[in-house]
Amino acid sequence: MKAREHQFRVVYVVTSKGEDAYSNMALLSMISVKLSNPKLQIVAVCDQESGDAIKAVRHRLLEVCDELIAVQVPDATAGFRNRWLKTSLPQYVKGKFLYLDNDTLVRGSLEELMELKGDIAAAPNHSGSGSPDEMPGTEMQVYASIGGIFRLITM
Repeated sequence: MKAREHQFRVVYVVTSKGEDAYSNMALLSMISVKLSNPKLQIVAVCDQESGDAIKAVRHRLLEVCDELIAVQVPDATAGFRNRWLKTSLPQYVKGKFLYLDNDTLVRGSLEELMELKGDIAAAPNHSGSGSPDEMPGTEMQVYASIGGIFRLITM
């Protein structure tokens, strides 16, 4: 099933050799979204190499996500390809979306996030309680420097 272009969706970036910790973590996170938010569509974005590997092993994430987008990326390490895709997502996923890291487990409704206004919103990295006080000073400086287009989510 192809995801509708402008519907709010959950998006993952998956860089994988097919059947490995990265694809398995993404699968678990996708399942947590499906269980807690069954109406949301899930899109997996990967580099062409990872997409081919995931398809070759018929990884179960293909059954859980609604769309797999494989993108030609610069020839580089898996880490570089992953970050390149993360910073390029708006080129490949149109409309509102929530990007989730593969190690995220969703335990409740994401509905209120669909209503956030602004170009970009984010939760602090390594956030345990959701308090901005937990954010390393260097990250807080980056967020503060981009001010008006950015909303920091604290829950």
